[in-house]
Amino acid sequence: MGKHFECCPSTTSAAHEETENISTYLTPKRELLHQKMQSKAIAKKIGILQNGTSLKKKKKPVKVGKNNYILSNTCAFDSFMQLVSTASCDSEIYYEFMKRKTIDKRNELWLLVSDLLKKVTVHCYTKRVRILLGMQQKVHTFENDLHCVLVEQSIKPLIMNLFKDYPSAT
Repeated sequence: MGKHFECCPSTTSAAHEETENISTYLTPKRELLHQKMQSKAIAKKIGILQNGTSLKKKKKPVKVGKNNYILSNTCAFDSFMQLVSTASCDSEIYYEFMKRKTIDKRNELWLLVSDLLKKVTVHCYTKRVRILLGMQQKVHTFENDLHCVLVEQSIKPLIMNLFKDYPSAT
C-alpha cells in the first residue's frame, strides 16, 4: 500500500528563518494508511442517460401520453442530471434531501435522479421528456403525433429553471 504524506515546514536553522525562505518536507500521515480508500462497499454505479439528440442517431421516439417525442440538444440537461446523481451518491445529506423529495411522486426531477442511482430504464427517458416539456422548451410538431423537443438552453439557465423552487441552490 502506498504512503500518504503531509507537508510540514522545515525548521533547520535560525539563519534560515531570518531569510524567510522556508522549505517544506514530507512526513508520513499514518492515519490515512488505515482508511479503506478502495472499499467496494462505498462504490456505487450511476446510470448515464444517452444523449437525446435522436434526430441524427435515428433512435426510437419516447412515448408520453398519446404523443411521441424525439429530443434535440440535451447535453446540458444530461450533464446536469449526472452531476446531481453523483452529488446524491457522494453526500449523505444530499441523498436524504433527494429521498424526501421523491416521497411526492409528482416530482419528476428527483424521481429521475433516484432512478439513475438504480438503473437507466425506459421510464428515465420518459421522465426526461416530461421534465423538459415542463420547462417550456420549443416543440416542433410533425405528422403522426411526432414532436421534436428542442433544448436550446445552456447549463446556467437550465439549472436556474430546474432549481427555481430551491432558491438556496441557485
